[in-house]
Amino acid sequence: MSFDRREKILLILQNLEDIGYKKTFETLEEESGISLETPQVRNLKDSIRKGDWNVACDIVQALNPPKKILLASIFLILEQRYLETVYNSGFVPALPMLKELSKAAFDDESKKRVHQLSVLLICKDKDAVKNYTNWDNNTNRNILWDKIRLIFPCDILLSPHRLDTLLLQARELQIINCQHHCDLLLNTSVWPLLDNHKCRENILPQKCISRLVEHTDEIWVLAVSPNGNYFASGSKDQSIILWQFSLPFRKLFVYKEHVDAVTSISWSPNSEYLASTSNDGNLLIWKPDNPDSIARLPSLVLPTAVIWVDDSNLLITGLDKLLQLITLEKYKLSATGNNQSNRFTLTISHKWNFGCRLQDVGVTFNGEFAVIVCLDRQIRVVDLKTKNLSYVLPENSAVSAICVSSNSNQILLSVTGSQPVVRLWDLDTRHVVQSYRGHQENRYVVRAVLGGPNENFVISGSEDCRIYIWSRIFGTLLKSLELHSATVNSVSWLSKTNVPYLISASDDNTIGIWAADVN
Repeated sequence: MSFDRREKILLILQNLEDIGYKKTFETLEEESGISLETPQVRNLKDSIRKGDWNVACDIVQALNPPKKILLASIFLILEQRYLETVYNSGFVPALPMLKELSKAAFDDESKKRVHQLSVLLICKDKDAVKNYTNWDNNTNRNILWDKIRLIFPCDILLSPHRLDTLLLQARELQIINCQHHCDLLLNTSVWPLLDNHKCRENILPQKCISRLVEHTDEIWVLAVSPNGNYFASGSKDQSIILWQFSLPFRKLFVYKEHVDAVTSISWSPNSEYLASTSNDGNLLIWKPDNPDSIARLPSLVLPTAVIWVDDSNLLITGLDKLLQLITLEKYKLSATGNNQSNRFTLTISHKWNFGCRLQDVGVTFNGEFAVIVCLDRQIRVVDLKTKNLSYVLPENSAVSAICVSSNSNQILLSVTGSQPVVRLWDLDTRHVVQSYRGHQENRYVVRAVLGGPNENFVISGSEDCRIYIWSRIFGTLLKSLELHSATVNSVSWLSKTNVPYLISASDDNTIGIWAADVN
């Protein structure tokens, strides 16, 4: 398949103009007989840059674009005229301009825009107008021209920087097709054009750089703080250890207030609080700068999972068939003046009973939905605003754990059995979009996560003591890592470009820290 010669020349001409090669631009136009702009388009550009608004409106109508584009273009031109008049001349000359702009409004958005701009009539001076609109009198006409180029049909007006747009699209396609892609170790400020992009396999974190041996029993759960400063590990030894998430991975605190195995831990979105549940039936809240818990909710029935909805609300599941919404609040000053400013209260705000035991829970990236893993092989999705059950996703085998994407409406489900699989569901389409196989999960809870920059990878522990890394898009197994001598229960690779480490927790009582073997 070939490309149209005229269109290729138009792209080159536009790029030459963008980078300022005026003589080369003129030579190519003359030699090819192809002009970047028709005389009408050139006149439109000149009239906009000179502020000849009536002429600009006449030319737009003469170009005869589709009706909606015509109305939008004229509205943008009249909006610019009004803004300049308010800025340069004040209230009296601008009032008739606003009336004409109001007549040109053609949909709800443009009518709303007119209403917002009417406030400018009461601005006292240019600075007030500038502060309200982020006005730059030197560049706004060029911005208007770019807006019109963007909405006009390409056979009349070429959209701005079209060649750059095509190159960016090609880059994104190459990234999608790069199974090992990881922005972390790449210098992407200047993207190479002379060769196809392909990341090296050793960009994946596959070298163990540290092994942490502080727990005295199986380590069941890991959680990395969203700011990338800390990670926490919860163990069957009843303790939670808070670690510095950078070399040399120092142990900061050992939390020992639980009296049974720790079943779940979760960081608040602002990284200020860590929640933990245990087989002792307690929900505890911790702060990373404090060795003692700051809040406690007792008498829970074998809580299985906890997750934050926002910085003050949590969801907790348990074998009592309940999903509970918990609110964290500071103690108020008592009537006696007793200061409890360092303590918080936990109160149950809402309960759902699904009639079956609950295994795990996640919250979508926008905080709108809770996704609950139930032992009846049904995945229930609850609208957190209305508190109603929205829909149910069926699974054909038991699901042990869930991981919710931090940047899309997709979830990972760890499906157990003799032929275990990790499935990537899309909540918008309610379909499975990819599956990942090769690991082992039959007897124990093994948690799979999305990780790496942009969540390009799926990572899971395994009962065969390994860590498995797949391409999220293609589902292909990229690497299996060996270190541990017992089941790897939990893994985490934070989706931040400044956090290069993958961590793993195992029944061998140790934590592995992994990094890319760049050498």
